[in-house]
Amino acid sequence: MPAALRSPRTRRVLLLAAVCALCASGCHHESPTQPGGASLTGTWTSTSFTFCGVGDWRTVTLVLQQSGSALTGEITTADGMHFAVSGTIESGLEIDFGPNPNTGMCTSIGLSIANITLGAGGAAAAFSGQQSGYCCGTQVGQYRFDRPVS
Repeated sequence: MPAALRSPRTRRVLLLAAVCALCASGCHHESPTQPGGASLTGTWTSTSFTFCGVGDWRTVTLVLQQSGSALTGEITTADGMHFAVSGTIESGLEIDFGPNPNTGMCTSIGLSIANITLGAGGAAAAFSGQQSGYCCGTQVGQYRFDRPVS
């Protein structure tokens, strides 16, 4: 890897640019529901999240709190690892791996929010989009979170 790409600041700038490009490419408005209409506050699960970093990401639980368009929360891996999550409906979410030495070069992964699917009563039942970032190589793929049925 070129020395210029090893800098955490450079990787963050590249990640932000990639997330912005993904968000801009999603502006064709063909999603089932445009982001921003329904609250994402609550507990979500995903089995479609792919990530090669620290932890078991085959099944993850995401707990979000929404205030206006701002989102904060925590994602928990199947083996109990916890990571902070923050962002907005418009710009997407960022999973922050912080200064954890076990994550190697991983600093964050971005999640654009392209689709929010409404369920019965108009509440958000699922949301999905594109994940991107750099950890164990470039991370690019689709993800989907569903609200567990109670």
